[in-house]
Amino acid sequence: MEAKYINLSLHYLEQVIIALSEKSRSHVPYRNSMMTSVLRDSLGGNCMTNMIANIAADITNIGESMSTCRFSQRVALVKNEALVNEELDPQLLIARLRKETLQLKEELCLATGEQRTDELTEEEKASCVEAVKIYVACKTDEAILNTGTDLRKIQFCFKLLKIMICNIVVDKECTGDGENEQVLEAQQTRTDAMKQTLPVTRLSQKETEASVTDSSQGDSCYVRNEKVERSSNRSSKGDQPESSRTERQDAFEQFRQTYPHNSEIEEKKKLLRKKYSEAKVVGERVNESRNSINKLKGKLQQYRLTRAARSIADKSIDISQTDAAEEKLKDDIEEHKTR
Repeated sequence: MEAKYINLSLHYLEQVIIALSEKSRSHVPYRNSMMTSVLRDSLGGNCMTNMIANIAADITNIGESMSTCRFSQRVALVKNEALVNEELDPQLLIARLRKETLQLKEELCLATGEQRTDELTEEEKASCVEAVKIYVACKTDEAILNTGTDLRKIQFCFKLLKIMICNIVVDKECTGDGENEQVLEAQQTRTDAMKQTLPVTRLSQKETEASVTDSSQGDSCYVRNEKVERSSNRSSKGDQPESSRTERQDAFEQFRQTYPHNSEIEEKKKLLRKKYSEAKVVGERVNESRNSINKLKGKLQQYRLTRAARSIADKSIDISQTDAAEEKLKDDIEEHKTR
């Protein structure tokens, strides 16, 4: 039936094309013929349609050829905005919306300064565990445990660190039994050696003075007498009377004064005390610089977070570019590093 009225169907098709090319038209006559009803999605729906116009080059068909060209020109004015036909997975859509909701809540808490009280999700806990592992694995002092301003995440990270430290302490206690046995064995060996050297400590004061005055054995006598003095003080400190200890100290003091290299030893001691005091001062300065750098880094991070929160309300703030305050904090950090 449609083939019998092909010219009428083509006429209705032209009306549909004209209606689609005019943006002001609100009604498109698709229902005037079967052809336009079938081609409804292709003409004005979510489709990308190509039209092929056939014309004859014969001079006798010039009128029909011009009419076909005009019709093609009108069809070219019709523009369809075709979109990909896709179906979203409800689970993926829910996960994406939840993630966007969490981001918006964090931005809101950052802007208002309020802390959230709800429980952490499994994804947030997993991200905290990964951040703690990275922080512990980093060997440098500049490592930062970045958990944002969420107090719940900070507390959860502290719990993880506490659990790790407790596990390390338990492992050391479990593996320390064998080491304790070795320490006891070493102490017993030293005790036996001290018992063997006790007869040497019972030298008389005259023998000690004779060994001191012997010039051919000066250095060796000094070492031996020093060992004798130390071992006697360690082994029989509470057993011997006060008079014997005093006599031994007097003998050692007399030997120390008559020793030829005593002045050099005193000078080395003074130099060592001086170096120690200088090293202590330098260590204190290093600790002060390290603490100052950590404080400046904390201020810099807090300033960046505050600036990011302000940029949410004030669009004129560009967080990709550093301002004068941030540059000053960076310069202060570099200055403390070069001290």
